[in-house]
Amino acid sequence: MKKILLWILLLVVTFSQAARSQTVALHYDTASIQAKYGVKMLIRSLVKQGYHMVNQHADYAINLIIVVDSLSDEAYSISPVGKKITIKAGGGSGLIYGCLTLAEHIRNGLSLQYIKPQSESPGLQFRAIKFDLPWDTYRHSYSLNQ
Repeated sequence: MKKILLWILLLVVTFSQAARSQTVALHYDTASIQAKYGVKMLIRSLVKQGYHMVNQHADYAINLIIVVDSLSDEAYSISPVGKKITIKAGGGSGLIYGCLTLAEHIRNGLSLQYIKPQSESPGLQFRAIKFDLPWDTYRHSYSLNQ
């Protein structure tokens, strides 16, 4: 009797999860390497949170668009309108940043229906990599001074 109740409970939980799962379609330029990377990160986060990826007729649509004229290369904006989320970027780097931001929101448990409009633009024209190398060595010896 306990095994039957356990199986029934397991089936109810499984089917309730399947009924709540939503579908998502991603629309992007398949020739863009940056768009492919961003989509890969989005899919990873969406699937982990229980969304199902489809090509058409989805509950949600996520569009990735590069708009060169109005945004700088690394800038992006996320615009949710109803069940459609658009990530606009000034270039490939901005598209990656927008996708990673949306993927982070999803990984943090934020449902697609609660995504808020957001935009970011870099404060500096050039983003450099800083290596934290010391000016002086931590071991002092005559051979290291030369």
